[in-house]
Amino acid sequence: MKTEVNVSHILVKLKNNPASEDTLAAYEKAIAIRTRIQIGESFESIARGTSDDPTAKTNGGNLGYFNAFQMVYPFENAAFKNDTGIVTMPVRTKYGYHILRINDKREAQGKVKVAHIMIAVPRGSGKKVIDSAKVKIYRISKLLNKGESFTELAKKYSDDRGSARDGGELPWFGTGRMVPEFEKAAFSLNENGDISEPAQTNFGWHIIKRIGKQDLESYNELKHQLKEKVYKSGRAKIAMQAFVNKLKDKYNFYTDSAKLSDYDNLITSEVINSGRLPEKLLEFNSILFSFADKNYDQSDFNRYIMNSKSGIDPDFIKTSVLKLFSEFVSQELIQYEKQRLEIILS
Repeated sequence: MKTEVNVSHILVKLKNNPASEDTLAAYEKAIAIRTRIQIGESFESIARGTSDDPTAKTNGGNLGYFNAFQMVYPFENAAFKNDTGIVTMPVRTKYGYHILRINDKREAQGKVKVAHIMIAVPRGSGKKVIDSAKVKIYRISKLLNKGESFTELAKKYSDDRGSARDGGELPWFGTGRMVPEFEKAAFSLNENGDISEPAQTNFGWHIIKRIGKQDLESYNELKHQLKEKVYKSGRAKIAMQAFVNKLKDKYNFYTDSAKLSDYDNLITSEVINSGRLPEKLLEFNSILFSFADKNYDQSDFNRYIMNSKSGIDPDFIKTSVLKLFSEFVSQELIQYEKQRLEIILS
């Protein structure tokens, strides 16, 4: 939370639950893109020409500065752990593969509250509209320099009608919440009451007035908010999986992959629609996995499947079975560890 990072990226998109050949093709494409960057081609040019992130065509892949919890975890982790100037190997997220370039790191700026006057320039506007908006915003700037009320000018002229009725006031915001040009102009104002020169963004032209500034809160002030963000962002699941992996090592976990593959071969969409497991599978009773002094056979897993609320997705049978198996294993390992701790502490 104390550091903000500026990153550019190129995305090679993947659809949900991609086939292995699609995943490989996307990875190889990402590697080829990185190679072009490594031999000297412009990152921005490649981003505009190849990235599946539509914003890259206008920003060259630059996402501006962001803080923790503003990106998906694998992306954020790569951004913060690599040094400035590094172009990463492909990073896999739920969106696909990303090539990241770490542009800069800085101390967190905190939050700022501003009011603004906006003269909108609709996307795709011609030169006449663009020039007219520029003339209008500079005319308003001159009125402000003569001492006219920012609040009244915002109410009268701003095209952001949602904030205009409040004199242009916007909610408090921090890094990564506004387009980079707006954010830079807002945080560049040194004192409350300072007013910026006209600043251009992809929405049009803005004049910004600083109302307030908050430095980054202390850990004690942030800890409850951080806990909630950790839970909501999926980091809690990552931590839990790491804990389960440690338990697997601790208790010599073993799984019989061949017995697990029986489920792929016998469970079909027709079986799922019937709401019952196939009779042949119900006859199987081989050990599926074990740890410590405990063995779990296929009948144990069958009961877990039938009692599961999530069930099996008929379009992704193998993925669903593996997910349920992972959940079942985690449940049993954690329960076993909990029971051992209760015995030790009693």
